[in-house]
Amino acid sequence: MRQSKLVIFIYSFLIFLLIFSKSVTAQEVEDQTQFDYSLLDAKGPGRWGDLKEEWGACKSGSLQSPIDMSSFRVEIVKKLGEIKRSYTPSNAIVQNRGHDISVKWLNNSAGTIQINSTDYFLQQGHWHSPSEHTINGRRFELELHMVHLSFDPNATYKIAVIAQLYKIGPSDAFLSKLIENVMPIADKLEERNIGVIDPEDIKMEDEREFDYSEGGEKGPAHWGDLKHEWSDCKKGGMQSPIDMSSDRVQVVAKSPDIQRTYYPCNAILKNRGHDISLQWLNNSAGMIKINGSADNYILQQGHWHSPSEHTINGRKFDLELHMVHVCPDPNVTNYIAVIALLYKIGPPDPFLSKLIENLMPIADQMAERNIGEIDPNDIKMGGRTYYRYMGSLTVPPCTEGVIWTINKKIRTVSQDQVNALRTAVHDFAEVNARPLQPLNSRRIQLYDPNPENTPN
Repeated sequence: MRQSKLVIFIYSFLIFLLIFSKSVTAQEVEDQTQFDYSLLDAKGPGRWGDLKEEWGACKSGSLQSPIDMSSFRVEIVKKLGEIKRSYTPSNAIVQNRGHDISVKWLNNSAGTIQINSTDYFLQQGHWHSPSEHTINGRRFELELHMVHLSFDPNATYKIAVIAQLYKIGPSDAFLSKLIENVMPIADKLEERNIGVIDPEDIKMEDEREFDYSEGGEKGPAHWGDLKHEWSDCKKGGMQSPIDMSSDRVQVVAKSPDIQRTYYPCNAILKNRGHDISLQWLNNSAGMIKINGSADNYILQQGHWHSPSEHTINGRKFDLELHMVHVCPDPNVTNYIAVIALLYKIGPPDPFLSKLIENLMPIADQMAERNIGEIDPNDIKMGGRTYYRYMGSLTVPPCTEGVIWTINKKIRTVSQDQVNALRTAVHDFAEVNARPLQPLNSRRIQLYDPNPENTPN
């Protein structure tokens, strides 16, 4: 159900929560001795509603937080009340309240968010560890609450909180700046003036440029609207991927083989968020020649999609590898050539087996890792039968004029290997296959030296 999860609130683990309170007098407790988090203690969460009359909602309220965002209970909507942020740098203090660490902006001067035409002024941010909210039962390592108040007497809801979830990985830049000011008040009920703090430094925006959510605003149906230079994604007539349907394929018996001349070369493994890419350095991994042409297409990189993007007679496969080659000759019109390999679940792929150990250190983070010398010849293709058609890149900017060669031989990959690739990318790209595109008037050729063995 993780694909449904992605459509909801959390493209960058961002959750927008309205806390339903009609009282502007709601205040955070400042004395940590009034309550605690021990499940068995007399002042623990199970007893909060009994400690003070004005805390009765803790026990009897029916709209309490936190909750679990279970995919089974979530209503997926394309637009959940637009939130406009307008933050400004402002003087702030960091305060140890005993039960948490809080950054408080002073004099209501740190700016606002606007939800459905109501302005909410930023008051403070504080952290909980582990996270209070969960997603499909999963807790995260940290949760930030940015608390805003509305002073509009006609506003139905007076408090709005933006919550950000965090997991272990690279350091958070905002927290790195804050830590030096937290240490002097560690384990003390004290506060410290920390000067001007810009709330915009808390990075909460969804920074990815596109995703694969069918219902999302950055999904494949909208790629062509996101940037002018991505217009081919929407308007192009030669888009990829496509289905290799037997009734649309022209079988060709005689065609020069693809001439591959690959060499071992230093490479990096890169997590690009939307896929895992193996990039060979310095244009020194070799080349291919196509249809006997004198043009050399230099191997640049390979990356994986799961499930496959291309299909054969409507059948999707478990994995697809794209080996991307570029011709450096500026006079060549179709300067990109991609060889695609399709995989089904079976014995592990030997090449991927070598890569997996280098994949884990960059899992779920935009990072790269030098993995030394990698020989492209270790990617076993097999078979001399392949499809050929003219198409496009399958990710933005969806550049057209790409020469596609899709090996008809289906290789095998283990489920563990597919899972490793899916886990390593960001959650929005666990399923990173673009939907099939119209064939239009294009032709698909199937080069087969033994056409009598090719089924109709």
